[in-house]
Amino acid sequence: MSLAGSPRSLFDIVHDQTVALVDASTQTAAEKASAIAKSRQINDALKALTDAAGAVPAEVAAVYTAPYVVSLNRLDQGGVARRLTVPLLFCQGEADLQVDAAADFGAWKTLLADRPNVTFAGYPGLNHLFMQTSGLPIPQDYDRAGTVAPAVSADIADWLIAHGG
Repeated sequence: MSLAGSPRSLFDIVHDQTVALVDASTQTAAEKASAIAKSRQINDALKALTDAAGAVPAEVAAVYTAPYVVSLNRLDQGGVARRLTVPLLFCQGEADLQVDAAADFGAWKTLLADRPNVTFAGYPGLNHLFMQTSGLPIPQDYDRAGTVAPAVSADIADWLIAHGG
């Protein structure tokens, strides 16, 4: 089961989030272009890191360590999913600003399109936490108290009952 997951690199996802935030900012066009280029440069450096003794870019050294980055770069979520033969369930909030419904959920659908035992469930208006979103493209959207939408819980329960051994 995958809840708001992605077969893409975490670093590509973070770059896309950065681009969205920069695009929504009040910066000038030149400032936006510079910020996006810097994000791409950092993203490329992180994705290229293969040595756990190496160094991460200084701008993200407080967030990432080289061993962690290398471990993330070794992940192949799509490959793992392709090799699994058991039924799989992929759920995605369609208003998710963390994991993009088109890029990430769409990638799962494309990757596993030939698998009859894979179920995809999209939820309009729900965010990354499967809660109704206020539509704000900012982290404060997640500050509101809430619970997972009942439809998501019901779908997961129904899927588990249908596929339980």
